Amino acid sequence: MTGTVLPFFHYLGTRSARALYAFLRNWYEGGAVLFEEHLFSTLRRFDRVLALRITVRYFFTPLYNDRTFIGYVLGVIFRSIRIMIACVIYSFVIFAYILVAFIWFAFPLFGVYKIITSL
Repeated sequence: MTGTVLPFFHYLGTRSARALYAFLRNWYEGGAVLFEEHLFSTLRRFDRVLALRITVRYFFTPLYNDRTFIGYVLGVIFRSIRIMIACVIYSFVIFAYILVAFIWFAFPLFGVYKIITSL
């Protein structure tokens, strides 16, 4: 009787371990890729509106091609304000994604914790 029971438990254990490994790999690795792709696509959409890269590139050019002293000064001032606003918005978006990703990655650990504490 023991000759037939032992392979069954071995099979059950290896299948369970493989399923757990596949779940954890898909949850953490797949989740990280998903969050990364979604974050960068969101930042690209924001960059179409806020134009941070273009603003930084043309930081010292005069505003509205006004080549007077006032045009240069106003260009630097307005672009500085625009860069600060964009950085604040980008920081908020990145912080929100990091917070959601932290909750996503902690969720299985919280489930294991609740299972252990309920025993």
